[in-house]
Amino acid sequence: MVSNTGGGAEVPLPWSPAQQSAAFVTVFTDYDREEEMPNAEAGPSGQNSEHAASVAAESDRDHQIDDIKVEFHPNSQRPTKHYCFEDYGHHTPLEPQLEADERPWRPFRSRGDFEFAEITLQAGLNNPQTDALIKLINRIIEGESKFTLRSHSELKRTWEDAADLHTPWYQTQLPPNASPFGFILFSDKTRLSSFGTEKGYPIIARIANLPVDIRNGSGLGGGKVVGWLPVIAEDPAETGKKGFINMKHAVWHECFRELMKVVAALSYSGYAFKTFEDIVRYLFPFIAILSADYEEQCVMALIRGTMCLFPCPICMSPQKKLADLRAQYPLRTAEASALVIRRCNGMRREDAEALLKEHGLREVPNVFWELNNSDPHRTLSFDRLHAHDDGLFGHHLFQRWQAHLEALGRGAQTKVDHQLELMPTWRGLNHFTSASTTLFTDGSKYEDLAKTIIFASHNVLTEGEDRLGYLLLQIIRSYLEINIYLSLEVHTEETLAAGEAELLRFSDLLKDFEQITAGSLQPAESFASIENRHANDHQFKNFRTRLSAYLNAVLPHFGVALPGGKPIRFSPEDTILESRYIKVNYESVVDWKQKCDYLRCSPSFHNRERHDHVILDAGEDSFVFAKLLFTFLCEVGRQTYPVALIHPLDAPVGTRKRKDKHLSLCRVRSHPSQPSEFVLMRSFVRGALVVEDVSTSNHFFVVDVVDGDSFLRMKKIFGPYLDPLSCTKPVWYRADRI
Repeated sequence: MVSNTGGGAEVPLPWSPAQQSAAFVTVFTDYDREEEMPNAEAGPSGQNSEHAASVAAESDRDHQIDDIKVEFHPNSQRPTKHYCFEDYGHHTPLEPQLEADERPWRPFRSRGDFEFAEITLQAGLNNPQTDALIKLINRIIEGESKFTLRSHSELKRTWEDAADLHTPWYQTQLPPNASPFGFILFSDKTRLSSFGTEKGYPIIARIANLPVDIRNGSGLGGGKVVGWLPVIAEDPAETGKKGFINMKHAVWHECFRELMKVVAALSYSGYAFKTFEDIVRYLFPFIAILSADYEEQCVMALIRGTMCLFPCPICMSPQKKLADLRAQYPLRTAEASALVIRRCNGMRREDAEALLKEHGLREVPNVFWELNNSDPHRTLSFDRLHAHDDGLFGHHLFQRWQAHLEALGRGAQTKVDHQLELMPTWRGLNHFTSASTTLFTDGSKYEDLAKTIIFASHNVLTEGEDRLGYLLLQIIRSYLEINIYLSLEVHTEETLAAGEAELLRFSDLLKDFEQITAGSLQPAESFASIENRHANDHQFKNFRTRLSAYLNAVLPHFGVALPGGKPIRFSPEDTILESRYIKVNYESVVDWKQKCDYLRCSPSFHNRERHDHVILDAGEDSFVFAKLLFTFLCEVGRQTYPVALIHPLDAPVGTRKRKDKHLSLCRVRSHPSQPSEFVLMRSFVRGALVVEDVSTSNHFFVVDVVDGDSFLRMKKIFGPYLDPLSCTKPVWYRADRI
């Protein structure tokens, strides 16, 4: 406590005029520890010695104005002290004596852990990146990986080397005064020509080194016919057999070998010529692009086509994963394919065939292996006009668009055609007066039509009127953007990245557009209403709770997270949409083209109750026949799932009847007391025509001769069971139901 009085007189503050009546300032303190005093004599050696001498000197002089008098608490037994104002408080402050922390990185277990955490924070690494880096460091510590980089410049240099290796800079492999000479080859099967009794189609070559407008023109520097490939007549007795197919592939490559014989030699030695500057230069030919449709790409790459395990001629994508564009698989290479063929040469026929199937290859030498820098798997490309405009859009998206308009009725078709006709004309763009019922033979017509039908049908195929039709318009829009990116003749990193991103979006939209299309939707109905309506049908017992249990089990199996990570529990008031009409798209095993079955599950179809049957894919080449009891759309977490309540026909049929053997009948049987089951409609393979055996209760026959696809599928499903000399049970008895 500081008092502004001493000896009864007022002491002026520093900013007040001095008055002679004041003697000194008195400071009262109860501190009894000298080291805590402002000017204690005690302290580090020499720190306050000068000030202590000043205090001693002051005790011998008269007190002055502004002197400081310090009085201690009587219990401290310390004498009163006097300080000159100029000296009071003007001492060297004591530095805090902090104890040295030998582990300042705590709570991290080590300094290395702390420095790692600091780097990840500064770099902004996310959780997966941090986990990957930690795993890498641990592998290096344990000796599982070797780390040799020493600086960022070394890392950058290594990345540049990797980029050079990834991109085939053929120029760096060539001698001085040499240039690569790229060929773009494509065939045109629409220009068949006859040569006596034989037919052939032309091979057209363009020079990749020339500018686009020149090489794609019809004049000097444009495409030229360089050869003809024969069309081999089909022998009905041999069609589809492996030997005949391999023979056709071998003929194709032998013919192409004659065409490329000179080019193959020059691809290694180069072609020397003298320029007008009197300089000898060399051209090294190679195949830059092989443009073909999928059928001919299979011939060029010598793969087995759509039904093999790996039907892509460019990568090793499994057959069932072709539509998943987000997945990445190893690329095919000429070296790897040639190695497989060489390995087959020393194997037994059965082992060689198994090895070829594992890679989806045919045992035929590939002519493109003989050309330098001409890996066929890397050069394969496609013609946008035929693959996209006339193919993907003309034969698929456009026809699906027409089908949705047809389902909405004649009024919708008329409205769309009228709006299409009202569109203004534009130079270079075909103008259409109708499209809802028209097909075209010109791919360029489809290209222009794809650009206009969204604007003519956006208010007809609405989300409320036709949910799948609305999604189809989104798919067409995504397709248009991909097609535009493909048409660009100059690309930047931004356009390439945007095109790849749009391709992934297109893939996601296709996944949403389910393989199964539900129609004839009824008004939304609650679970309570459905269970009351079917109260006397034991197949609908506990319908709501059984559906919840099924979805809780099956959705995680397909990699779908449950909403909020919690089990699905439907309330009696929740609703679903009954669908009494199902379209199932499938690939025919006869010609591998898309076919469609129209299935009914209705209490009144043309005044009769109708419940069709389906074939279910139970995995591992196993199948189950089932009767449709109730089909509906169920929404879970903003995602709609087509679901079916089915009665499986999978009970053992016992000893095969003599009649069944003689007539090759496909018999199935149901358990009369077996409860119904739920399945996702994505497991539907196709429909099946099943008739009741009225002579035996709960027995049925599958009509296998209804069409060619059904006939071949039943041969595969029932196998030796259809052989009159065999009593083997069909493969589907081993199936685990979905």
